[in-house]
Amino acid sequence: MSLAAHQAAVEAAVDQAAAALGGIDILVNNAGIFLAAPADDLSLEDFDATMAVNLRAPFVAVRAVLPHMGEGGRIVAMSSVAGLTGNRGQASYSAAKAGVVAFTKSLALEMAKREILVTCVAPGFVESDHVKRIGGVIKRCVVFDAKKAPVAIQALIDSEENVTNGM
Repeated sequence: MSLAAHQAAVEAAVDQAAAALGGIDILVNNAGIFLAAPADDLSLEDFDATMAVNLRAPFVAVRAVLPHMGEGGRIVAMSSVAGLTGNRGQASYSAAKAGVVAFTKSLALEMAKREILVTCVAPGFVESDHVKRIGGVIKRCVVFDAKKAPVAIQALIDSEENVTNGM
């Protein structure tokens, strides 16, 4: 699917959901692919795919949702600790996830006037088939239980407090 077709599909799905629900209150941006390679071995195609899924797709979703989101809305972006620290062999992934962090911070400032809370979750390794395959590499790391992610996100969405907008 081309990037333009992807954008049109997202916009159509959001418009349909907003019409059926009377608006959009919550967006959780949880897109991600992990195409790891050292920068000198990383193909331009893999770099572009990483940016398209991990950074462009959240932007497209936000743009589609904002016209339908009123005061008190919530946007939660999923980034990664790699976006805060970088990781060897993950130049494109780390750059994309750092972009999610910066986008979240900027969007939080822009949406404060509309009282839309924008936050970001940046876990380390998340329990997944990919992490299981590379298990020997991460023996000394804490692996985030994927079943706990919804709990963390729900806490951000449900908060009656105006928690920190941004990161």
